[in-house]
Amino acid sequence: MFLETILEKEGYHELRITRDVLPENLAAFKRELASFTGRSNLRLVLNFEHVDRFCSWALGVLAVTARQVRSLNGEVGVRHLSSNLRRIFHYARMDGAVTLIADETVLAA
Repeated sequence: MFLETILEKEGYHELRITRDVLPENLAAFKRELASFTGRSNLRLVLNFEHVDRFCSWALGVLAVTARQVRSLNGEVGVRHLSSNLRRIFHYARMDGAVTLIADETVLAA
């Protein structure tokens, strides 16, 4: 299991990614993440507190998920990125796909 619910209230889900996402376990991550899409006005926050490695394919999965959520008037945010992951997100220009949020901020509706 990759995603653990931290907080859930109407239209807002904060999920902790519980381990590194690598090519060998990407399909399971993609399947779990997809179970949260398809809802309109969704505010989805992914907490990377326990993630050291996040493969480039996972970045693609996250970008596609964010596009799907945005198409339904929602938003995807990420928090607790390590400095290394923050740098990777910057170089991959993920800040255009997801919202990088401060660690204690709630993603506004």
